[in-house]
Amino acid sequence: MRKDAPSMRMVLQPIKQGIDHRLGVNISTNFAQQKLTHRLHSCLIRE
Repeated sequence: MRKDAPSMRMVLQPIKQGIDHRLGVNISTNFAQQKLTHRLHSCLIRE
C-alpha cells in the first residue's frame, strides 16, 4: 500500500454516507409512520 494512495475508507466513505443518507431518510420516515400507526392502533384498542 503506497502512502500517497487514498485508502479504501477515504474513497468509500462519501459513497457510503450518500447511500446511508438516502436509506436513513427512508428508514426514519418509515419508522415514524410505523410508530404513528402503532400509537393509533393502541389508542383504538384501548377505547
